[in-house]
Amino acid sequence: MNSKILPIVMPPIETYQSFSFVMGVLLAYDNIKHIMYSNYINIRCDDASGFEYMNLEFAEAMWEDYRKIGIADMNLYHIKNIGKNECANFLKERIDQGNYLLFYLIDEYFLSYTDDYMNIHNRHDTYIYGYDEKSFHVMAYKDYKLQFFCVPINEIVNGLYSPLYHFENSSFCTFRPRDDVNIPIKPDVVVEKLNQYIQGGNINEKIYGIDTYEVILKCLDSSISLCEQNCHRDIDLRVFRMLWEHKKMICKTIKKLFRNFNSFEITFKEYDKLEHQAHILLCLVMKYNITRRGKILVNVKNNIISLRQLEKSIMEQVIVDINSCLL
Repeated sequence: MNSKILPIVMPPIETYQSFSFVMGVLLAYDNIKHIMYSNYINIRCDDASGFEYMNLEFAEAMWEDYRKIGIADMNLYHIKNIGKNECANFLKERIDQGNYLLFYLIDEYFLSYTDDYMNIHNRHDTYIYGYDEKSFHVMAYKDYKLQFFCVPINEIVNGLYSPLYHFENSSFCTFRPRDDVNIPIKPDVVVEKLNQYIQGGNINEKIYGIDTYEVILKCLDSSISLCEQNCHRDIDLRVFRMLWEHKKMICKTIKKLFRNFNSFEITFKEYDKLEHQAHILLCLVMKYNITRRGKILVNVKNNIISLRQLEKSIMEQVIVDINSCLL
């Protein structure tokens, strides 16, 4: 085959391209796309005192999660078992079989779309969904934005076989959605996941659900304290972008479930406001990173406290509304 492009769509989230790529793949398949309405409800993070160490993320939305519940098949390949001269054809064969390619660690020194190209050796993740005669088709960040574009085949191969990083120990995975499963929208599962989010908790040193707000507040206190000492540091925007995208995904779920129930329009509008407030918080943090005005962080903290209380109240009402629809 001279080309093969597998289905993919631009997902509604882009904080972390690993989560974004898998969602973009799942949404391209009618039999499994509705998983979006249940697997992007709970979130988790590390119990950190600095935003750069929080790692706030969706709790059940990585490729391995979908393998475990039987939505996709995965295989692991070790670079040392594939000759460099055969690598391009080997990767194309995997794509021909309907497999998406997950490169967890590829040297960006060899990738011309990155800032590190021919400058710094830096291992990062890259994801491939197709190929043509000269290029692999990837989803990745380019010009600070998640995009679909083409990368010359030799760049991908050289990045995988980077001598600096002892490619003999490197590996990658394939990800292939299954066509023998069907995932409908399940309101009872949504209720279960919403309850898990509200309950929060600490599991295996990870903070879950609504308790992640407490970690955000702790990190804000640390940042505010540094400001008072006239020691300013950029706030990791990924935390607040992730917070906003979480509200966006729940908003999509509520809208989908209540589409045919006009009596619950007020509930949806309330959560829509919540998503808007989360986006404002992201903008405020961006403003702080530019102006270094400590009062902005105090404002962010007060709004986080308010957001947490409001979200819990609205979610509890959403659960009541969904349960009333199930009767």
